[in-house]
Amino acid sequence: MSFLDRFKTKSSQKNAALIYSPEKKPVPVRLEHVSKIYEDPKTHRHFYAVKDSNIVIQPGEFVTLLGPSGCGKTTTLRRIAGFESPDEGQVYIGDIPVNALTPNQRDTAMVFQSYALFPHYNVFDNVAYGLKLRKLAVPKLDEKGNPVLAINETKVNQIKRIIKDLDRQLKTAKDQVKAQVEKEKEVQLKNLETAQQVPEQAYEYRPFTKEEIREKVMTRLDLVELTGRESRRTNQLSGGQQQRVALARALVLNPSVLLFDEPLSNLDAKLRVSRRTEIRKIQQRVGITAIYVTHDQSEAMALSDRIIIRNKGFISQIGTPKEVYYEPQNDFIADFIGEVNFIDGKVESLDGTTRMVRSGNHLTKTEDRYGFKVGDEVKMVVRPEAVHLAETGDRKVKVILSTFMGSYQLYHARLGDSLVKITEYNPRGQKIFQVGEEAYLSYNDSDVHTLPKHEALKAETLYID
Repeated sequence: MSFLDRFKTKSSQKNAALIYSPEKKPVPVRLEHVSKIYEDPKTHRHFYAVKDSNIVIQPGEFVTLLGPSGCGKTTTLRRIAGFESPDEGQVYIGDIPVNALTPNQRDTAMVFQSYALFPHYNVFDNVAYGLKLRKLAVPKLDEKGNPVLAINETKVNQIKRIIKDLDRQLKTAKDQVKAQVEKEKEVQLKNLETAQQVPEQAYEYRPFTKEEIREKVMTRLDLVELTGRESRRTNQLSGGQQQRVALARALVLNPSVLLFDEPLSNLDAKLRVSRRTEIRKIQQRVGITAIYVTHDQSEAMALSDRIIIRNKGFISQIGTPKEVYYEPQNDFIADFIGEVNFIDGKVESLDGTTRMVRSGNHLTKTEDRYGFKVGDEVKMVVRPEAVHLAETGDRKVKVILSTFMGSYQLYHARLGDSLVKITEYNPRGQKIFQVGEEAYLSYNDSDVHTLPKHEALKAETLYID
């Protein structure tokens, strides 16, 4: 027996109880006070890879976990998938706490960075593999066609596992989460009592027929535009086609939540753009809740309903792409999402919720979200595409870089001690300023976002001992 056959046999035995549910609605995902602690291999000190994460993802929402390497985004995804357990807090899929459930017991599917395809299987068999490990739930009916009711032992055992896990958490839980864990245990004890006493629709479970498998596989291959390639070996496909196979394999299981672990990182830049568009279209068409991990800001902006930006284990901001781009909550986010200019200024006057900020000889009217007072030093955040160069004005600069980039002209200009980046789109027919020329900056007050003036936030590893 080959290794692959042995693996298949063991997997079939282990996953024999996995059930395929044909009718589903999108479900929310919730993390409450979730933390993960690792040991630094060099110092042997313990630190938080994820610290006190509270996240609510709505049913059918596409949410991206974004941040630099080591920020905790993949760690968070692995908590949801069940590959690792949180040291503190609870993960919910729907209304079910899932800390105690193994990955194959959670109603999720993942598209991996490496795709993890079987190279000796053809496309059809790769997509069908998961269905062959699952059983189809068929309602039991009596001789008259009425539903057969019975105590759901599977549900009872699942709740018992959850309660056992909650008891384990209570032994180590910090005060901030202990009350939540105790409350959750009370809920699950009531659920257990109900499950042990109230009969539910009984089901019988059978393997999929060959016809059923073929119908479901071909439906998903059509969805990812691979119809006609089902007989090809995966090692005969391009990188983009392999990624489609991995997506079809995940979707054919009809999961409630679809997880993506940097699935486009192995593709070239142009193909990444087209594939991310396809992923978003497919997610919207299926209506599934999706959680996506990437370090690519443009990818996150193009795909997401909301973006969760992490840095060194902490959540820095949660918001729509427009919110995190135009209204960053701190220096790190402003600098991490796209290009940015920081222009120093000082609050000169107050007018309700707006402030007049002076920078050199120029006054800018900005909305105040921090309660600035007259005399406070601030940083004005202005995106390069919102800044323009003109031949007249009140803010003189010297051009130190002028580069034609096709769709835009890129400038760098010196304003006092500050470097200002300018992106002039559609430069054809515009005056092109050359290096060494003097010019004047201009921008609309509405394009300015103001932050407190301090050193750029530098997140440090949070050691706990």
